[in-house]
Amino acid sequence: MFYLHLILLLSGATVLAAWCGWGLARLTLPPALQPYRGPLAPLLGYAVAIITGYWSVWTIFGLQQALPALVIGAGALNLLAWRRIGPPRLSLRPASIAPALLLLGTLLVGVAPLLNYGHPAIIGGGWDTENYLPTARYLERGPIAAIQHAPPNPLRDINAAPPRIGLTLGFSIWQGLVDLLTATEAITSFAPLLAWLRALGILGVYILLRATFGLRAGPALWGAAWTSAGALLLWVSYFNFGMQLSAWPLIPLALTVGVAAVEDLATRGRRAWPVALGAALPLAALPIAYYPALTIVAPLAAGIGLATLVGSTRRLRLLMAAGAVALVALLLAAPTIVDYGRGFDFRYSEQLTTLGVFHF
Repeated sequence: MFYLHLILLLSGATVLAAWCGWGLARLTLPPALQPYRGPLAPLLGYAVAIITGYWSVWTIFGLQQALPALVIGAGALNLLAWRRIGPPRLSLRPASIAPALLLLGTLLVGVAPLLNYGHPAIIGGGWDTENYLPTARYLERGPIAAIQHAPPNPLRDINAAPPRIGLTLGFSIWQGLVDLLTATEAITSFAPLLAWLRALGILGVYILLRATFGLRAGPALWGAAWTSAGALLLWVSYFNFGMQLSAWPLIPLALTVGVAAVEDLATRGRRAWPVALGAALPLAALPIAYYPALTIVAPLAAGIGLATLVGSTRRLRLLMAAGAVALVALLLAAPTIVDYGRGFDFRYSEQLTTLGVFHF
């Protein structure tokens, strides 16, 4: 029963992400990334899912209303992509076997303690779950504003205003959506979804190395494998840091799609406007998942952008294209500016006696 539950949960997360991203990948990816539209689909689907969920809970809806709207909206995009480009072509190439095995191995390492326990519990002793689990349950039932009006309990009071306590909502939104889809409880889906996100990020790294840095399949696979073997990322997962893991797949995705989209926009201009939307999605999802991840993406993007500008004769058009993508991302992520502004005002107005800092 435990293994069936684990398979159902992980399969449900994969199917939801792929469903939400299949049409987007076909309609918004620039030509340079179309060969990778299959593996990019779940990454894009994950990004659009947490953006949709965030706008829902930021306004008046819970995830119970967001999930059918997301599925129906993605279905409409999938139908449009089917009619314009054709049906999906499922083919297992020999070159895709090794990356698939790497992702499976990454996933198995992530859930290895659960397999040892024999039940889908929380891994380790990290206490962050006292924030994640109730937040996901509350968001399934209503918007952020409704948490404070729920029946009283200690977990409600410390999670009534997530931005104020520094809890970015991307992971809780994704967990709530998957829980609703698979009829799973938050306490049993938490650790498996962390492992799933870690594996999804490895997929993003592999595509980044192939599509953006131009490595051959072998070196790109080695790079992704070394990333998977890194102890720090596994420690983050086992210590129950959901925010950091929720942003992890978006980092390589934002760089991969962003670089290709800016170059395509600079070449084709207004005809490539769907590309700007596709590139803005992972950038907008980053502050929803974990806004400090922007401090990783920004210098990497700046370095790639500088190298591109140095070797290009269309510098002005490239800068204008980058500005267009940034503007769309800003519009999609606009509520985060309000939320985190209020959160910072609240947190830094308090006396942080434990740190000895009174004005930061």
